[in-house]
Amino acid sequence: MRADDLRTAGRMGFDLATDLWRSIRFWGLIPVLILFTLGAAWGLSDANVAGIDTSTPMSVLYLTSALILLAGTLGIVVAGFDSISVPRANGQLVMELAQPVPRWVLALGRLIGVWMTVALPTMLLCIGAILIVRLRTDGWVDLNDGVVFLVATMLLLIWYSAIQLVASTLAKDGGSALALGIGTWVLFTALWILVSLVVAGLFGLDPTDAGDERWIEISAVVDLFSPNGTYQLLLQSRLGGESRIPIPTPYIWISAIAWTIVPVSILFHRFRNLRP
Repeated sequence: MRADDLRTAGRMGFDLATDLWRSIRFWGLIPVLILFTLGAAWGLSDANVAGIDTSTPMSVLYLTSALILLAGTLGIVVAGFDSISVPRANGQLVMELAQPVPRWVLALGRLIGVWMTVALPTMLLCIGAILIVRLRTDGWVDLNDGVVFLVATMLLLIWYSAIQLVASTLAKDGGSALALGIGTWVLFTALWILVSLVVAGLFGLDPTDAGDERWIEISAVVDLFSPNGTYQLLLQSRLGGESRIPIPTPYIWISAIAWTIVPVSILFHRFRNLRP
């Protein structure tokens, strides 16, 4: 791995992100990101809303993160679903693969481009959310909590970027790539709870009993095998009191590292064996 290769990948990524920033799909995504980030931070920081924990700035950011997760990850699907399948279909991929550039550099460039397209506006909006929470709650989020909030959100977008690009390498056209991407998004966003329920049944637990410590622990362990769950656990680990989770924080970060390495490694492997 040479510095020149990394610079090449970075330049390719920036060029791809620039193209996507000019696209209609990106500007259609921006209002959703604003509503689900700044709008959520404003609404959830209202102490007069019943059932909302606004005891600390981090508790508000944790609640806001659920909507950031929905908008940001869906944005990655929209931005990256055709990053490989369409160039393969129109012949552009043939020319790219013929260049004297290592394939892992081409894969990394695509990864950086898709990630940067959504990560940059999301980062700015997350900082805006922190400022809104400060304005609405009269308290600054703890520096360490704020860093974890931003880092975890950026990692989440890397995970989904790699997953979406792997889906695009498996697809023959943009339509099937979009279907695979949305299917993966729905699995981790809406259907993963079913996995937790199945595991609970295998252990003879009642998932309707919110006070069952064994159910809470097993549910958290199952979440480690989901990018969404790992993201939420990273943020929940910064909460105190009853909101803390029954899993040691280092285990959650190990899961986060695994979610960074494994999908990216699969992407590099797929690109190394990719046929135009």
